[in-house]
Amino acid sequence: MKKPAGADEKSAEGTTETLTGPEVFLLNQPISVTFASTTAKPPRHENRPPALPGRHPCYPNKRPPWWTADDDISVSRFSALSPFLLPPIHHAFTLQLHSRPVPTTPAPSILTIGSFDGVHLGHRELLAQARRIKSAAIASSHQTPIPRIVTLVFDPSPRAVLRPGSQPPRLTTFTQRTKFLCEYGADEVIKLVPTSSLLSEEPEHFIANLCAQFHPIAFVEGADFRFGKSRRGDLALLRNLAGTHKFTVHEVNPIETAGLDQQIVTVSSTRIRSLLAAGRVADAAILLGRPYELSGTVVKGNQRGRTIGFPTANVQPEATDQCLPADGVYAAEVDLPNGRRFPAALNIGTRPTIGGTHRTIEPHIIDAPRHPSGGPEIEGLPEYGWPITIHFHAFLREQVKFSDLQSLREQLLRDVQRARQLLAAGVAVSNL
Repeated sequence: MKKPAGADEKSAEGTTETLTGPEVFLLNQPISVTFASTTAKPPRHENRPPALPGRHPCYPNKRPPWWTADDDISVSRFSALSPFLLPPIHHAFTLQLHSRPVPTTPAPSILTIGSFDGVHLGHRELLAQARRIKSAAIASSHQTPIPRIVTLVFDPSPRAVLRPGSQPPRLTTFTQRTKFLCEYGADEVIKLVPTSSLLSEEPEHFIANLCAQFHPIAFVEGADFRFGKSRRGDLALLRNLAGTHKFTVHEVNPIETAGLDQQIVTVSSTRIRSLLAAGRVADAAILLGRPYELSGTVVKGNQRGRTIGFPTANVQPEATDQCLPADGVYAAEVDLPNGRRFPAALNIGTRPTIGGTHRTIEPHIIDAPRHPSGGPEIEGLPEYGWPITIHFHAFLREQVKFSDLQSLREQLLRDVQRARQLLAAGVAVSNL
């Protein structure tokens, strides 16, 4: 790599040096590198290894889905990026990478559109089909840029705009959907806010706008896909538009699976909500492909559990319209902010034994190290205000009003023991 003339300019603040050259690439885009040393001039490495293309510190094994040629990155320590640019340099300085505009062809995409609430097995099959299309496109044409899988997610539900108050409780927040969709194969997840103007677009105009923005080579949808004003657009119309806009349409059949009772059901978000409303979290997990998950924040409760030896975390859900399982006691696992996961016996309900009037979500976290002072706080965490994620595994029993706190305590001992056994054995049962 050659240094341009006049690149070294010494000053009281240090040395500023600009390096340019075709050898340096970030995500396959030519860039210029500028660093300013705050101590002394970094040593020159005459035999430095060649740069590795397509590497980024947050995405060491793949191209970041959000990256474009116009992105700039500023990193406070050069050593964070040295694995793909230079050998380690032990000087504190700022590195700025500036991508230079280069002529590019608009990146093609494979589109799939919907609410994706729950990101269940049916949604996973849509992404699996999209990945097959992507692999075939790469194998057949060897074209660049590679088509990206783009998932357009309506959030909130269009029903919230069309018929306010009629929308179902959500199974997942947009953050959760983004996480799961990316895990299952999406390269990009983009939120579509269902405004009145968007929902009133004619179907043909809606597709034309998507084609202008995303340049799709394919659409992947289920048989019940609807779009545009009055939900007039369907797969038949989408196929009619395919020739004009030069994309293909791929229909994915509904996914069917057997529950714990061996009854065959079609996987859908509606079915999952119904199972949760019945307390059948183990069956819901089969349709989801993973345990049902709820995230929230630990807030102050009435602190009655600690008085009988069962301190609980009073959880306020991240989404106020989150779908909650039926009232009862569950075997669950909880993720703490430090990354550790613990078993839990969790109660959802009004707590009738102590005269409660509103529903709460309260896991008793099993085996978590408590504060050295002997208090109810978990070691290393404040008493309140920390995030928690709950994974529901099995229904244990219905909500019951006990005659006294001692009877409640004895039952809680049995609940904890059963939850511990089920989770240790990896067994989930739904018996409501």
